[in-house]
Amino acid sequence: MNSHPTIGKPRALIVDDTPSLLSCFRLLLHPMERTWELLYATGGEEALDIVCDKALDVLICDLNMPFMMGSEVVSLVLLKHPNTDCYLMTGCTADDSLVSAVCGLRGIFQKPCDLGQIRAVLEARTSGCSLVPTPLAA
Repeated sequence: MNSHPTIGKPRALIVDDTPSLLSCFRLLLHPMERTWELLYATGGEEALDIVCDKALDVLICDLNMPFMMGSEVVSLVLLKHPNTDCYLMTGCTADDSLVSAVCGLRGIFQKPCDLGQIRAVLEARTSGCSLVPTPLAA
């Protein structure tokens, strides 16, 4: 299977129910838009609407959101697009058991997220590999 499901620029979707955090991601990741198509969603339903029409290379999703947990979003995205590298973000303490509990999850970002790690994940995918955020949320 192709490591990049999209044609043209690789595509990433960042999902968080906190508008101010999404605004920060937009602002701070803007320089990556030269090489990536970056999409943003404020919740699980909006994220699923986006992936209905578009394959993803990377999904970075908040774990705790109203109406739909991030783990459910990851599972549904992977059903439709199994080659997507999926990551969760959480402000709560998480460990390796969460990674193994969500089938197909690559890793967890601890909030506040290290933007350097997110950039590294995107750059790693561009080069054809997947990267687990380090250190894993503890």
